[in-house]
Amino acid sequence: MGVMFLSLINTGSFTAVNDMQSAQALSVAEGGVEFAKLYLRPYDNWYGFSADPLAVATNMTLGSGSFTTTITFPATTIRKSFGGGTTTIRVYSVDRFTAPGTISIADELWTYAGVATDAPLGPRLTGVLCVPPSLCSGQNIGTIVYPMLTLSANITDTDTTIPFAGNYSKFILPGTISIGDPVNGDEEISCSSVQTAPTLAFTGCARDVGTAAVHSAGLIILPIQSTQQALITSTGDVGAARRVIVNAANQ
Repeated sequence: MGVMFLSLINTGSFTAVNDMQSAQALSVAEGGVEFAKLYLRPYDNWYGFSADPLAVATNMTLGSGSFTTTITFPATTIRKSFGGGTTTIRVYSVDRFTAPGTISIADELWTYAGVATDAPLGPRLTGVLCVPPSLCSGQNIGTIVYPMLTLSANITDTDTTIPFAGNYSKFILPGTISIGDPVNGDEEISCSSVQTAPTLAFTGCARDVGTAAVHSAGLIILPIQSTQQALITSTGDVGAARRVIVNAANQ
């Protein structure tokens, strides 16, 4: 009986320590989020970074643990104004865009064939073409450049899983996407996460009340950004416990 009671005491103590460290790790991760927000505060133009600030605080000590924070931006901005007939768009970063691809600039859509970073022009999208060419007049310096996806299969007006094709890494989730549909009407849809198998798809989506519609494959999907946003990921470690917080911050 003594051995049994001793075992129960040891198990209870071990569980209590794990619970305490888990709670502490969560608090440390929250501290990492606040650190990242403080890091971003001095910058007027988040999307003017040439690369995402990765691991801005690797193993920074906080209380009885440490945190690692990363910051991801979903877009970039135009570095030099251009006209409608341009073939090159200079930006602050091409790290956030895979080639070839399609981008959204204000109310214009452009395709691009490649990316380049060499001097003297620096980061830029090359082989660009407006879609359609007659609708583009060019854009000014500082305008935000977003990546875009396409709907990969037809959806009904009640589907809560939205299949897509393209690079989704810069779509901040939870967040809102927009499907442009000239036939059945545009729709804004709020989604909570993304799945990678069996197919790429936004999941946990709430359809737009009153305007939900059937949409066909191939339509354009864009992120909705009312203000500049950053995705902050903070990992807190205390002892054997680890907690991760993902937070979308507005400028």
